[in-house]
Amino acid sequence: MSLQLIEGRDFNAGMASDSNGFIINEQMARQFGPGKGHVGYRFRLDSESTTEYQVLGIVKIIILSHYIRK
Repeated sequence: MSLQLIEGRDFNAGMASDSNGFIINEQMARQFGPGKGHVGYRFRLDSESTTEYQVLGIVKIIILSHYIRK
């Protein structure tokens, strides 16, 4: 299965900051809301978390059923 990166970059093992990075799909980017969900956007998983995460890249939405053998 190949994911098509449409914005941003993939993970880089040489960058320690990537341990707090996410690659999200187009739908998740839209769910963040207007002005959010873009490459570089920083967020916390919940209001009590002190860990900040960053969107590194965005991939196209895929339909997994296309990859399931029948």
